[in-house]
Amino acid sequence: MIHSFSKTIEKYHLLSKNDKIIIGVSGGADSICLLRLLNSLKNKYKLIIYVAHFDHGIRKNSGDDLNFVKKICSDLNVPFFSKRIKTRSFLSEQDARDLRFRYFFSLANKLKVKKIALGHNLDDQAETILMRVIRGSGLQGLSGILPKRKINNLIFIRPLLETTRQEIEKYLIRINSNFVVDSTNISGTYLRNRIRNILLPSLSKYNPRIKQALNSLAQNSSLDYEFIETRALKTLKDVRINKNSKFKLKLNLNKLIKLHPSILKMILRLAYKETKGDMRKLNYQHLRELDDLIFNRPFSSIVHLPAGISVKKLKKSICFVK
Repeated sequence: MIHSFSKTIEKYHLLSKNDKIIIGVSGGADSICLLRLLNSLKNKYKLIIYVAHFDHGIRKNSGDDLNFVKKICSDLNVPFFSKRIKTRSFLSEQDARDLRFRYFFSLANKLKVKKIALGHNLDDQAETILMRVIRGSGLQGLSGILPKRKINNLIFIRPLLETTRQEIEKYLIRINSNFVVDSTNISGTYLRNRIRNILLPSLSKYNPRIKQALNSLAQNSSLDYEFIETRALKTLKDVRINKNSKFKLKLNLNKLIKLHPSILKMILRLAYKETKGDMRKLNYQHLRELDDLIFNRPFSSIVHLPAGISVKKLKKSICFVK
């Protein structure tokens, strides 16, 4: 396990000497495994490690998880930080992630840490890809969970992304390490749980290595998306109109019309991201509307996008306004 863990770290350049890292630890098998493995590499990389535990307050006994993680950190002599909120009984996966990440950003700023380690594994990757296929995702969605990703000024790393949940649990049993089981993982309320407990086992009858196949899909999609995004970023400089304007972002209409549809779509995504700050909530239907605005709708037409972003068509340009 330590060998394969180290190989993933080296493959994606996840660690450097003297890194300061916050490890997100819920108490589940994945995060406990991540904590123990990173702690075993502490001397090799001269790491400074902190543990962050975020309790969404959904389960009545969630305080037990906090105490469990706190005890392990005490045994390992790792500084422990936690936050508990009281939330409603149902919380979407995205909302839960946002709350958790907000805490990570705040703690990282306080501790002057630039790297966060999370325990996502190969099963999480497969489940994520299937969720996005079901929802009709494009290349970015099919890229799945990245082993290394920069968000604002923080780098998120996932060294267990090429390890299955079964391998993780076997390792913890072998080293006599306890972990907690989150009862919400069994609930059929969440789409991810239904994919995990029903769909993936069914698909494994057709391909016993379905998780590895979905991970390969994610890696290939990620490479293709990265290439298109890099090309689009260069093209965006060429189609941008750099005149002083009341508009947030102005793009040359004649140049846009001549672009390959793949590059055009990516430029529209990047323009939305630049105006809003991120690409969240922008979906395929929005991109179809923008495409229709560029090619078919009359001048002065407006498309309204999420988060109060509007795109207006003028005689020689389209303009993004927040």
